[in-house]
Amino acid sequence: GHDDLGLRSPEFTSLSLMKNRVLALLEPPLTRLGDGNAAKLAWLVGLRWIALGAQVLSILPALQFELLEPERVPAFLAVVVALALLNAVTAGRLRRGSNVSPIELGAQLFADIAALSLLLALSGGAWNPLVPLLFFHAGLSALLLEARVSLVFFWSLVACLALVQAFGHVPPGLENARVSPAVLFPAQFL
Repeated sequence: GHDDLGLRSPEFTSLSLMKNRVLALLEPPLTRLGDGNAAKLAWLVGLRWIALGAQVLSILPALQFELLEPERVPAFLAVVVALALLNAVTAGRLRRGSNVSPIELGAQLFADIAALSLLLALSGGAWNPLVPLLFFHAGLSALLLEARVSLVFFWSLVACLALVQAFGHVPPGLENARVSPAVLFPAQFL
Protein backbone atom coordinates (compact mmCIF):
# COMPACT_ATOMS: atom_id res chain seq x y z
CA GLY A 1 0.00 0.00 0.00
CA HIS A 2 1.00 3.57 0.64
CA ASP A 3 3.43 2.59 3.39
CA ASP A 4 5.48 0.59 0.87
CA LEU A 5 5.91 3.69 -1.28
CA GLY A 6 6.99 5.81 1.67
CA LEU A 7 3.95 8.09 1.24
CA ARG A 8 3.27 8.14 4.97
CA SER A 9 6.85 8.78 5.94
CA PRO A 10 7.63 11.91 7.99
CA GLU A 11 9.45 13.42 4.99
CA PHE A 12 6.39 13.03 2.75
CA THR A 13 4.07 14.44 5.41
CA SER A 14 6.24 17.52 6.06
CA LEU A 15 6.70 18.07 2.31
CA SER A 16 2.92 18.03 1.84
CA LEU A 17 2.46 20.36 4.78
CA MET A 18 5.05 22.80 3.39
CA LYS A 19 3.39 22.70 -0.05
CA ASN A 20 -0.02 23.42 1.48
CA ARG A 21 1.38 26.35 3.48
CA VAL A 22 2.99 27.91 0.40
CA LEU A 23 -0.20 27.46 -1.64
CA ALA A 24 -2.23 29.00 1.20
CA LEU A 25 -0.17 32.19 0.82
CA LEU A 26 -1.53 32.58 -2.70
CA GLU A 27 -5.17 32.26 -1.69
CA PRO A 28 -7.19 35.46 -1.92
CA PRO A 29 -7.88 37.44 1.25
CA LEU A 30 -10.94 35.52 2.42
CA THR A 31 -9.91 34.60 5.94
CA ARG A 32 -11.35 34.20 9.39
CA LEU A 33 -10.30 37.78 10.20
CA GLY A 34 -13.36 39.93 10.76
CA ASP A 35 -11.89 43.14 9.38
CA GLY A 36 -11.76 43.14 5.55
CA ASN A 37 -8.64 45.29 5.51
CA ALA A 38 -6.96 42.97 8.02
CA ALA A 39 -7.73 40.02 5.73
CA LYS A 40 -6.26 41.92 2.78
CA LEU A 41 -3.16 42.83 4.77
CA ALA A 42 -2.74 39.22 5.92
CA TRP A 43 -2.78 38.17 2.26
CA LEU A 44 -0.25 40.88 1.43
CA VAL A 45 2.02 39.68 4.26
CA GLY A 46 1.96 36.16 2.78
CA LEU A 47 2.76 37.43 -0.71
CA ARG A 48 5.54 39.58 0.72
CA TRP A 49 7.21 36.54 2.37
CA ILE A 50 7.31 34.87 -1.06
CA ALA A 51 8.78 38.02 -2.63
CA LEU A 52 11.39 38.31 0.11
CA GLY A 53 12.47 34.73 -0.50
CA ALA A 54 12.75 35.44 -4.22
CA GLN A 55 14.80 38.56 -3.55
CA VAL A 56 17.29 36.64 -1.40
CA LEU A 57 17.50 33.84 -3.99
CA SER A 58 18.11 36.39 -6.77
CA ILE A 59 21.36 37.67 -5.29
CA LEU A 60 23.69 34.93 -6.54
CA PRO A 61 22.37 34.88 -10.14
CA ALA A 62 22.42 38.70 -10.18
CA LEU A 63 26.07 38.66 -9.12
CA GLN A 64 26.92 35.97 -11.65
CA PHE A 65 25.33 37.88 -14.54
CA GLU A 66 26.76 41.20 -13.32
CA LEU A 67 23.31 42.69 -12.67
CA LEU A 68 24.29 43.37 -9.06
CA GLU A 69 27.77 44.46 -8.14
CA PRO A 70 29.36 42.94 -5.00
CA GLU A 71 29.75 46.33 -3.29
CA ARG A 72 25.98 46.90 -3.59
CA VAL A 73 25.02 43.60 -1.88
CA PRO A 74 25.01 45.08 1.66
CA ALA A 75 22.57 47.83 0.60
CA PHE A 76 20.46 45.26 -1.28
CA LEU A 77 20.34 43.04 1.82
CA ALA A 78 19.56 46.01 4.07
CA VAL A 79 16.44 46.76 2.01
CA VAL A 80 15.39 43.09 2.12
CA VAL A 81 15.95 42.90 5.90
CA ALA A 82 14.00 46.14 6.47
CA LEU A 83 11.07 44.76 4.49
CA ALA A 84 11.28 41.45 6.38
CA LEU A 85 11.19 43.34 9.69
CA LEU A 86 8.14 45.31 8.53
CA ASN A 87 6.50 42.05 7.53
CA ALA A 88 7.25 40.37 10.87
CA VAL A 89 5.92 43.34 12.84
CA THR A 90 2.81 43.49 10.63
CA ALA A 91 2.18 39.75 11.03
CA GLY A 92 2.47 40.15 14.81
CA ARG A 93 -0.02 43.02 14.83
CA LEU A 94 -2.45 40.97 12.75
CA ARG A 95 -2.17 38.02 15.17
CA ARG A 96 -3.12 40.37 18.02
CA GLY A 97 -6.27 41.35 16.11
CA SER A 98 -5.36 44.97 15.36
CA ASN A 99 -7.67 46.91 13.07
CA VAL A 100 -6.27 47.95 9.71
CA SER A 101 -7.26 51.22 8.06
CA PRO A 102 -7.37 51.76 4.29
CA ILE A 103 -4.49 54.24 4.68
CA GLU A 104 -2.36 51.65 6.51
CA LEU A 105 -3.05 49.14 3.74
CA GLY A 106 -1.93 51.74 1.19
CA ALA A 107 1.17 52.53 3.26
CA GLN A 108 2.07 48.83 3.35
CA LEU A 109 1.80 48.62 -0.44
CA PHE A 110 3.84 51.81 -0.71
CA ALA A 111 6.56 50.19 1.44
CA ASP A 112 6.65 47.36 -1.10
CA ILE A 113 7.06 49.63 -4.12
CA ALA A 114 9.59 51.82 -2.32
CA ALA A 115 11.67 48.76 -1.40
CA LEU A 116 11.34 47.27 -4.89
CA SER A 117 12.32 50.62 -6.41
CA LEU A 118 15.46 50.73 -4.25
CA LEU A 119 16.35 47.15 -5.21
CA LEU A 120 15.83 47.97 -8.89
CA ALA A 121 17.87 51.17 -8.59
CA LEU A 122 20.73 49.13 -7.09
CA SER A 123 20.61 46.56 -9.88
CA GLY A 124 20.08 48.26 -13.21
CA GLY A 125 17.45 50.91 -12.66
CA ALA A 126 14.93 51.19 -15.46
CA TRP A 127 17.04 48.80 -17.53
CA ASN A 128 16.57 45.95 -15.05
CA PRO A 129 14.31 43.38 -16.75
CA LEU A 130 12.29 43.06 -13.52
CA VAL A 131 10.96 46.65 -13.60
CA PRO A 132 7.52 45.39 -14.73
CA LEU A 133 7.14 43.90 -11.25
CA LEU A 134 6.29 47.43 -10.14
CA PHE A 135 3.16 47.18 -12.27
CA PHE A 136 2.10 44.04 -10.40
CA HIS A 137 1.54 46.39 -7.48
CA ALA A 138 -0.78 48.52 -9.61
CA GLY A 139 -3.00 45.45 -9.93
CA LEU A 140 -2.73 44.73 -6.22
CA SER A 141 -3.74 48.28 -5.37
CA ALA A 142 -6.79 48.01 -7.62
CA LEU A 143 -7.80 44.83 -5.79
CA LEU A 144 -6.99 45.89 -2.24
CA LEU A 145 -7.41 49.65 -1.92
CA GLU A 146 -10.40 51.92 -1.97
CA ALA A 147 -10.54 54.50 -4.75
CA ARG A 148 -9.00 57.57 -3.06
CA VAL A 149 -6.12 55.60 -1.52
CA SER A 150 -5.63 53.74 -4.81
CA LEU A 151 -5.26 57.03 -6.69
CA VAL A 152 -2.57 58.28 -4.28
CA PHE A 153 -0.86 54.90 -4.58
CA PHE A 154 -0.94 55.06 -8.39
CA TRP A 155 0.85 58.42 -8.44
CA SER A 156 3.36 57.09 -5.90
CA LEU A 157 4.00 54.20 -8.26
CA VAL A 158 4.58 56.59 -11.17
CA ALA A 159 6.99 58.61 -8.99
CA CYS A 160 8.89 55.43 -8.02
CA LEU A 161 9.17 54.44 -11.66
CA ALA A 162 10.47 57.91 -12.56
CA LEU A 163 13.02 57.75 -9.72
CA VAL A 164 14.18 54.30 -10.82
CA GLN A 165 14.54 55.71 -14.33
CA ALA A 166 16.41 58.82 -13.22
CA PHE A 167 18.66 57.46 -10.48
CA GLY A 168 19.15 53.78 -11.24
CA HIS A 169 22.69 52.43 -11.37
CA VAL A 170 23.46 50.51 -14.56
CA PRO A 171 25.71 47.55 -13.71
CA PRO A 172 28.24 46.06 -16.16
CA GLY A 173 25.85 43.25 -17.13
CA LEU A 174 23.37 45.75 -18.59
CA GLU A 175 25.75 48.32 -20.15
CA ASN A 176 25.27 46.97 -23.67
CA ALA A 177 21.54 46.42 -23.26
CA ARG A 178 20.62 50.05 -22.64
CA VAL A 179 17.82 51.60 -24.64
CA SER A 180 17.45 55.35 -24.88
CA PRO A 181 15.55 56.72 -21.84
CA ALA A 182 13.27 58.60 -24.28
CA VAL A 183 12.09 55.21 -25.59
CA LEU A 184 12.35 53.11 -22.43
CA PHE A 185 10.24 55.17 -20.03
CA PRO A 186 7.13 55.43 -22.27
CA ALA A 187 7.52 51.79 -23.33
CA GLN A 188 7.35 50.64 -19.71
CA PHE A 189 3.89 52.17 -19.38
CA LEU A 190 2.64 50.33 -22.43
